[in-house]
Amino acid sequence: MNPTRASVRDQAGLSSPAAITLGRKLYGWILIPPRPSTLAGIAELSPPPFVRHFHVRTPCPRMFTGVSPRVDFILEVVVEGAVSDEVTRRLGECVQIAETVLKWE
Repeated sequence: MNPTRASVRDQAGLSSPAAITLGRKLYGWILIPPRPSTLAGIAELSPPPFVRHFHVRTPCPRMFTGVSPRVDFILEVVVEGAVSDEVTRRLGECVQIAETVLKWE
C-alpha cells in the first residue's frame, strides 16, 4: 500500500484501494519536508530493521524555496512497532536519520 496515495485519496473523499485490517504490529509514517536551500545529495543509507518503507521523492541536486501549499516532501518513511510509544519514538529516530543523510548547501 502506498501511504501517500491512500492519504490523498482519503482527503479527497475517494475510497482507498486497499482494505486495512489491524494486526499485531502498529505502523506510522512521516513525510520529511524540504528546507529553503539546495539539496545537494542524499547519503547512502541502510535503514534500521524497523523501517518498512523508505522512499526518496526528489532528484538531486534540487533547489527548494521551502514548503508549499501542495504538500512538498522529500522523504517518505514507514516504521513498525509493537506499541504506539515505540512507533512514535522510531518516527523521531527517522527525523534524526534524515538530518544525517540529507546534504544541504
